[in-house]
Amino acid sequence: MKVSVTDIEREYKGGPFACEFKMKGAPETEDVVVPPGKQSQGKKAQVNGRQTAPSLAMPKIREIRREQWQDPLYQFTEYSAVKIINNDETDGYDFFVNIDNKFLINELHRAKDDEKALVKHWFIYGVVLAGLGMLGELQRHQKEKEVNDEQDNGPELDLETISQLCAGVARVVVPIIRALYKGPVAS
Repeated sequence: MKVSVTDIEREYKGGPFACEFKMKGAPETEDVVVPPGKQSQGKKAQVNGRQTAPSLAMPKIREIRREQWQDPLYQFTEYSAVKIINNDETDGYDFFVNIDNKFLINELHRAKDDEKALVKHWFIYGVVLAGLGMLGELQRHQKEKEVNDEQDNGPELDLETISQLCAGVARVVVPIIRALYKGPVAS
């Protein structure tokens, strides 16, 4: 394929700018769909003879309001941020986020009207991603123990503890993301 571009400036400099290249076609690949909540094993899948990198599915997130706090499934307080529940059907986890969290409400009161949806988005995904990170690290630690046949001498995979730790993340997640969103500070 040859592409050439010209304008008045190029005419004075000896002619158009030209670029020549060859394209080689390959058969179309099919996307590998990972069901929501399924966790990749980190292996590359074979699709049409080509390797494809594993992809992450978005976690299942449900927003919980103050009226639902006393449900035995959640048992939220004003400081609760997220409740992580093992979903046996999808072999993954469901995340229930307290959108009437005290720290989120405070940040929403400070935010301009056109920023409120963004602040809520930062909070929801901040606490869920923090929970996912902790969950992933505890799972990795458990797998290492199993491989090395070690006795129980490390943290346990406890969804309730992860939920409690996410309440601490809820205090700082929006201010931190807001500072990162503004970009680096010149020193």
